[in-house]
Amino acid sequence: MKEKDVTNKEELEFNPIKILNKESGKYLYSIKTGAMFRIDEPTAKLVQTKGLSYDELYDAFKDIWDAEKFRQLIESLKKYGIIKEKVDKQIVEKERQQLNMELSSIVLFMIQQCNLRCTYCYGEGGEYSKKGIISLETAMKAVDFLMENTTKKLVFITFFGGEPLMNFPLIKEVVDYALKQGKKYEKQIQFAITTNATLLNGEITDFLLEHKFSVTISIDGCKELHDKNRFFVNGKGTFDTVVKNSRRLVEKRPVSARATITKTNLDLVKNFYDLYELGFRRINMAPCFDMLDEEAYEEYTCNFDKLLQEYDHLLEEKKYDECKAMGEVTKKLRRMEQGGISSKFCGALFNSVAVDVYGEIFPCHRFVGIDEFCVGNVFDGFEQKKCSEIAEGIKIESHDKCSDCWAVNLCGGGCIFENYLASGHINVPCEKQCSYTKKTFEAISDYYVALSDEKRNAIFSKNK
Repeated sequence: MKEKDVTNKEELEFNPIKILNKESGKYLYSIKTGAMFRIDEPTAKLVQTKGLSYDELYDAFKDIWDAEKFRQLIESLKKYGIIKEKVDKQIVEKERQQLNMELSSIVLFMIQQCNLRCTYCYGEGGEYSKKGIISLETAMKAVDFLMENTTKKLVFITFFGGEPLMNFPLIKEVVDYALKQGKKYEKQIQFAITTNATLLNGEITDFLLEHKFSVTISIDGCKELHDKNRFFVNGKGTFDTVVKNSRRLVEKRPVSARATITKTNLDLVKNFYDLYELGFRRINMAPCFDMLDEEAYEEYTCNFDKLLQEYDHLLEEKKYDECKAMGEVTKKLRRMEQGGISSKFCGALFNSVAVDVYGEIFPCHRFVGIDEFCVGNVFDGFEQKKCSEIAEGIKIESHDKCSDCWAVNLCGGGCIFENYLASGHINVPCEKQCSYTKKTFEAISDYYVALSDEKRNAIFSKNK
């Protein structure tokens, strides 16, 4: 009895939370665990009360809950990580497990050259400051490196560049070798490629279809907007070539489109329909933040709200294929639904690495060519000290500016390359990206909590 009295007089500490006041009611979002709960007004007041013990809290709210119901409420708050208790040890352990490096994917640069000169290219015309073409020996060693450094049964190889199809003959050889090694190591391999599609032809299309490639084509919207930013070395726009070359592929297999958003194509709804009508069935639109001034950035953020409204319109009309294709909205809604702890933005370094044409290893494809982020090579393996240093910077715990942010579990600290580009540090967030993330997740949370059961089932059911 004495032990219980001591416990009940200790101050109850609440983990960081955000109270969302929506038309449908009040919601508690746990910043620590990423979980969301609908709550009533008294509970909202309770979780925002600081400096009181169990007994003092009960005295403050005993007109609302009797002793047993209050005990049950406190136990529930402990169970779901709202109150700091033993659950924190579970959270730390989960984070530790998530941060173990478990390689399952490589992004393999086939060539560091490109036949386009896109206005926003971060890779210096596809050369990444080190122009070259990968050798068969290096490519094979990269495949071996993946096989020898993973315990996963399903592994992924993405062909990248530059423009990877400039080295298509070698892609065929690498695929053949990878399949043989897959049998040897008892691995299933999923191939992928990101391409500008200007070199796609019948032979290449047949090959991609035969080997069930996941294909992402870079295309920015309609002809007028696309050709302003994506053109050949001679300045000629590429839209007509891309559409013509990709037509058969998009008719035979779901193909993703990736549009880069600049000041020229801020109308996200228009971009979506322009690309959907071309046959693309997964459409991602990613902003080039360093090419958006304040005015363009504000317009882009507002246009996300319009995209979300259009998503709801499609859902109302039960156009589920179109909803599924709207990648930016679908991904954010699924993140809200899943909840949970986000210990990092993506799988860079921990689950996936990029290998350049010389066999050097980088945390992801966007760091290729930046020597300070080279973490080893496929011939000698990882440089463990360098890996550890960069891994520490990737962990959300090292993002000081993110520690009190309500959206930290939704974004994981932001893209580490965008952070580096904006601040010179991978763990200091890009302010524009940070602001955009918080504003768009505010809109998503409003929409999410108001979803009817029918809409929720339509969005999250695996059969849809």
